[in-house]
Amino acid sequence: VWEKDSDRELFDYQSNASFKINFIFDERQKQTIEANQSEMNIEVSRSMYDKVLKEYNQLVASYQTRLNNYNYLVDEFEKRLEIYNSKVAVINARGGAVPKEHQELEAERQYLEDRKKILDSMGAELKNLVPRVNSLGDQVNYLAQQLNIGVDVHNQRFGEAREFDQGEYNGNEINIYQFEGMGDLRLVLAHELGHALGIEHVENPKSIMYYLMDKQDIKNPVLSNEDKVAFSERCSLSYLLNFFR
Repeated sequence: VWEKDSDRELFDYQSNASFKINFIFDERQKQTIEANQSEMNIEVSRSMYDKVLKEYNQLVASYQTRLNNYNYLVDEFEKRLEIYNSKVAVINARGGAVPKEHQELEAERQYLEDRKKILDSMGAELKNLVPRVNSLGDQVNYLAQQLNIGVDVHNQRFGEAREFDQGEYNGNEINIYQFEGMGDLRLVLAHELGHALGIEHVENPKSIMYYLMDKQDIKNPVLSNEDKVAFSERCSLSYLLNFFR
């Protein structure tokens, strides 16, 4: 990173050099492993929650569609039953039905009876579906609660921006204590090698030499303007002349 942006050869790898870069496992790396495991657990919980929520939403939508259809059919049935009862009342009031009317009324009565059986069956199915809907709703609420708890615990333990204590430059060597992956390691090394060049912390949160590891581009770390200014001031000819006086 430093050589690319400065267009200078600043570091030379030698296997027998006295300056070493050491990888040391301690509580910081243990915490990183625990944080990664926590993130994996959260993703498992989120996946399970999303799956059950999708199933719940589909079931609720299906239930609502069937309920709307049932209510529509019940309304139609009640209107038709009301018309049938009105006809029967009129015919009874005048002393009875002629054979044709009796035949029509009997056909309508049979239709309404059959229709009621169908509606009763539909109503029973809907009633039996309610516990399943409620059970899935309870599962969704429980999984959401567990997911929120997991996220809160993770954020409390691992969510804060980390100071650059994953590595340390002590004047003779660099010790690396903590990194999550190659991008993380690249950024930590760039930061500590900056210290090895004599560069102090700068103010821009996106800078490699910022004291917190939070806003930098881990996948593609580059020097910020503040990094470049700090490098130029530290490695300028006037500084070197003053240093060697």
